[in-house]
Amino acid sequence: MTQADHATWTGDQVRPLISHTIDCFGVDRVLFGGDWPVLELAASYGQWVDNVDRATLHLSPDRRKIFRENAIRTYRLDEPA
Repeated sequence: MTQADHATWTGDQVRPLISHTIDCFGVDRVLFGGDWPVLELAASYGQWVDNVDRATLHLSPDRRKIFRENAIRTYRLDEPA
């Protein structure tokens, strides 16, 4: 969101950036990230989640990888401590 105009951005302007990232890296290498607190210069965390959610609807069921599974794998969250 901070790459868009902070005062006048729209979801239609931001979605191509999300799509481009997924096209370049693929659903197995993209992790959802909030960029908080910098994000709040342009939008609320809820607005960001909503935009990523809308931009990835067409990826079902692979969108679960972006929002959950890739982070678990990357950060080894499923391994015992």
